[in-house]
Amino acid sequence: MPYRYRFIFAFVMLLLAAAPALAQNPMMGDTLINPVLWTFSSKKISQSEYELIFSADIAETYQTFSMYSDAKISYPTAISYENPQTFELVGKAVETSSKPENRLIKRMGDPNDLNFRSGTAICYIRDFEIRQRIRLKDSSTT
Repeated sequence: MPYRYRFIFAFVMLLLAAAPALAQNPMMGDTLINPVLWTFSSKKISQSEYELIFSADIAETYQTFSMYSDAKISYPTAISYENPQTFELVGKAVETSSKPENRLIKRMGDPNDLNFRSGTAICYIRDFEIRQRIRLKDSSTT
């Protein structure tokens, strides 16, 4: 095999050998797959009223956006309920965090694309909590 082909072969083999090392997640666990880990709890307010509490633990270097962010600037957090016909929402959900930030989100691409645009959005890092009150339509349901 001529020297030039041996060099190309060795270079390709080196790249293939290094690929798995470059693909490793520097963070522990599966935070790259699930950078926001959610937990849920509820608090009974009265016989038919409850407060739902959604808590997020956000991995370092990640962020999540407010439910009330403009969908054309960011991807807002959304809550979906399995049986919404059994209860009604009482007021708006309240968001809290130990470190909320307003960040400038710059979108790349076609400036004429009206689906996305640059702007400021509220995002949360480290932790995020959403509290939503609900009223059961049938008080025998829990």
